[in-house]
Amino acid sequence: MLPSIATAPGELSSPPARTAGWLGVVRRRQTTANIRASIIEHVKPAPRRWEISEALAIPGQTPVLGRVLASRGLDGAEAAAFLSGGVELLDPFGLEGMADAVVTLGVAVTEGRRIAVYGDYDADGVTACAMLTRALRAGGADVLPYIPTG
Repeated sequence: MLPSIATAPGELSSPPARTAGWLGVVRRRQTTANIRASIIEHVKPAPRRWEISEALAIPGQTPVLGRVLASRGLDGAEAAAFLSGGVELLDPFGLEGMADAVVTLGVAVTEGRRIAVYGDYDADGVTACAMLTRALRAGGADVLPYIPTG
């Protein structure tokens, strides 16, 4: 049976003799709590290093989208081509090992083997992991997405 330690909110009873080490544990916890509070009090977030463009919005676009496209150096015609999908994309099979990867995935899907999709814990890593997981599942794959927590 565990000893009853708390007698009232914020009040501690004396520990029984057989739990003599209990007081040291409480002191360590209090010290840890004090250290955490001190760190939180003194640690300040890093200064923002965002550079906000002074570019004017491209006419014919919403204000936010127009400013984003203009800050990337696009003019009206380039923005329209970009948004309409008129930008030429590279062939993904130009990447080394792509053909082998497609065959490996095809065999795994056909044989019903589980495919692990590893992402990383940032905006593009989470997004890429989610998109690839959804695409593979739409193709009938058994997918296990994994994003490490630390």
